[in-house]
Amino acid sequence: DEFEQVFAPRFGESIAVLEAVDFRRLDRERLIAIADEIAEDFISDTHVHVETVNIAASFHFDAACRALTEAGQDPALWLGGDHEAAHVSTLRAALSLPKREERSAALRRVAGHRAVFDYELSEPRYHEDRVALENYASDFDNVVGLKKSAVHPQPNSADLPPALAGMVATARRYQSLKETAKDLSLRQLSVLRAVLLAVDETFGLDGGVFFLLPEEIAEMRADAPDSNRAIIDRRRREHDELLGVPALASQLTRKQLEAAALPDHTHSSLEDGRISGQRVSGGGVVFGRARIVDSARSENGLPIDDLRDGDIIVCKMIHPAWLGQVLRSGGVVSEVGGWLSHMAIVAREHDIAMICGAIGALDIADGAHVR
Repeated sequence: DEFEQVFAPRFGESIAVLEAVDFRRLDRERLIAIADEIAEDFISDTHVHVETVNIAASFHFDAACRALTEAGQDPALWLGGDHEAAHVSTLRAALSLPKREERSAALRRVAGHRAVFDYELSEPRYHEDRVALENYASDFDNVVGLKKSAVHPQPNSADLPPALAGMVATARRYQSLKETAKDLSLRQLSVLRAVLLAVDETFGLDGGVFFLLPEEIAEMRADAPDSNRAIIDRRRREHDELLGVPALASQLTRKQLEAAALPDHTHSSLEDGRISGQRVSGGGVVFGRARIVDSARSENGLPIDDLRDGDIIVCKMIHPAWLGQVLRSGGVVSEVGGWLSHMAIVAREHDIAMICGAIGALDIADGAHVR
């Protein structure tokens, strides 16, 4: 109640003003100062409220999972989202507008502050890329229009004892609130990115502002525009070199950690060959062809090649850019992830089988039939 009735309205009023500002018209000193102010407000106020919601959501979700398991019930079947997040309702309304121009403008207002990797400041927002925005809207359209093909009846909370039904309802509500809180915080990050882009342009850094630490940006001076160029160039080179380093395993033993420090380290699976994880979504048994996605493609969100409807996606991590492909799949197996990751929430809403924490899954042969 405090978040929805006190924080959110106050935040909405203040952020709407900042979203309307053309920061490129400010002088260098003011740009540096406002970047510092917005970053500090995000850390000390906005994200405090958002993380409070996240912690509460995790607490209630874990409690409901334990209680359902103790009662002999499957949490993955009961904890699907039936409370729609506020920004999802707004996005749905924008997509229903009949005129293309109105629809496009509305989409920019309600989803323009999002990005594929939302919390990465160097990632362009959707309002900066019309094609990316349309693709996002298309994926959402597919989600809205998707018809569930459940292989089991949807459970009815009336079949649970009242106390347990209450725990399930609370967990579902916090799952929805978690998504709403995230959406609000991303509006402020989008504003911060706009300020940093203005700083970058004003100082002629050619994208280098995203290779600087916040304190280094705060100390930039108008009379010394070249003071950070050496740092930026060095970090660009390190960034490019690290892109070619093989990805580490999702879970490391001490032996593997030591080996990772040596040249030419490679991924190694569990020694006994077992692969297991936590099913966070879906019911019944799913069969399909395994489509193995390598770590580099997972981390960069590149399209999954040769994915057929009903295939089982097997990956290190589930990239948000794969929303449309996940919805076409028969299921997903990932080495990382959890109950309250965004894609797990989407999977539960649409009854897609998903297993997370399956260390060694990438050793499955591409094209193998899996159950």
